[in-house]
Amino acid sequence: MSRKISMVTKKQWLKEYEEGKPEIAIATRYKRDVRTIKKGIEEARRERDITFARADLLKEALRKHNADLMNLLEQLAGVLQPLPTSQAIPWQESDTWPLTFPGGEARYETWPDVRVWNVTLDIEPEARWQLLLEHLKHDPLPKTLRDWKRTLSSYLEARVSLKQELAELLESKTGYQLENELAGDRYLVAPGVDNLFSYFLMDLPQPVHIARLANNITADSDTGQVRYGEGTTLAFARGEEEDCRNNMIEALKKLSTTKAMGTVITTYEMHRTSSDKASQAIEEIRMMGLVPGQCRICRRLGM
Repeated sequence: MSRKISMVTKKQWLKEYEEGKPEIAIATRYKRDVRTIKKGIEEARRERDITFARADLLKEALRKHNADLMNLLEQLAGVLQPLPTSQAIPWQESDTWPLTFPGGEARYETWPDVRVWNVTLDIEPEARWQLLLEHLKHDPLPKTLRDWKRTLSSYLEARVSLKQELAELLESKTGYQLENELAGDRYLVAPGVDNLFSYFLMDLPQPVHIARLANNITADSDTGQVRYGEGTTLAFARGEEEDCRNNMIEALKKLSTTKAMGTVITTYEMHRTSSDKASQAIEEIRMMGLVPGQCRICRRLGM
């Protein structure tokens, strides 16, 4: 019974054949039938082609895996930006909805104190998010992301506290109540005050220019309204339009000098700094063109 010919020997036949040695010469050297040589060469060629094809598949799979993670980093870069000054902010103890921001949401409570207790990104539930974290186990990015969430929480808490103080000052100065719906001839319009709060913070990190705000707040005795600009109604103050306007401006002046305003500016600066650091960490990975480290998918692909 003839011995089984190893693949190593068959690969040697293929090598000699591709170097120009005839099959008959190979058969003579190895004392084999020429048909055995031909069959062995074909098997070695097929084995090599399969190996090359598999290697190409693995390379393509790894390229796709890296591209998926790089795409996720692109999405993350779009999220890790300073919060826009137009961000909607709650101000009432009864507010329970998640505070959504571009690319994520924050869970919060306003009683007994304002506290943001969880910040999550929209991309975090994706399966590839955990793979990205496995890759970046020893990279600075996860820490910068944690810092970004922490500073965002502090900044959101400061904004909520400031908006609550604005609501209290407006109600105290004008004697009107904040309402979301029609409520008679004299009341503060909650959606309009939401917009006023955004205008109040639009120059961050610089303090607000009260004079500029005041120039845009007008009293209209024909409609009984106090408005900001052309289209934002801040209050209905039938017969007291000018007094309401002046009182609202006084409330804004007072707010600009409060400790809460200083906290908003400080936390905004911290949040902006953490955003810059996170962006830099992402940009360094993008410049490499390769997400460092490994994950369980890489290991399954033989990396």
